[in-house]
Amino acid sequence: MSEELQVLLRPHSAYRRLARVEAAAVWWHRPAFFALLCGYVASLATSGRVTLRLAGPAAVYASLIPLIEIAMLRVLLGRKIGRAVDLFFMGHAAWSLWMVALAGIFAILDPIQAYRVTGPPWGLMSLSVVVGWSAYTDWCFFRCVSPRRPVRNLLVQRVVCWSIGLAIFGGGSLWSGLLGILGV
Repeated sequence: MSEELQVLLRPHSAYRRLARVEAAAVWWHRPAFFALLCGYVASLATSGRVTLRLAGPAAVYASLIPLIEIAMLRVLLGRKIGRAVDLFFMGHAAWSLWMVALAGIFAILDPIQAYRVTGPPWGLMSLSVVVGWSAYTDWCFFRCVSPRRPVRNLLVQRVVCWSIGLAIFGGGSLWSGLLGILGV
């Protein structure tokens, strides 16, 4: 079983084992893969196929997510973080699968049918499952890689990275959508 699959299915035991192993893996492969995957998913979801014209810019924009996460890992762990970055991005498997599934739904179905499948309540329920599982996976990561303060590290990483990510990627429509939901 691959390391990513082990982290996805049994994060605590996988991270406990992997944190003790020094690997010669290049630390930036998984963050770069995640950014490229985001670009591919954006292209597939919007046009039903992967085109360089859509996937390229989306991957460049999406690279901000791994860069912010890497910067936060550096702040939180305060040491050489090459292996830690590699391990942390193994935990992105749940997000990756969820994004590919959503893009596949939008690529196969017409937009109205896709929204029925991915909109409330099913989309919110699936998002809740992914957010919860990724929080548990990240907690396992911090518990095994920096066992002194795993809860604090998880909360700081989540608050900072998610706040910046939402401001960048949802900033234009986030506030108007929220105000619309609140009826203001």
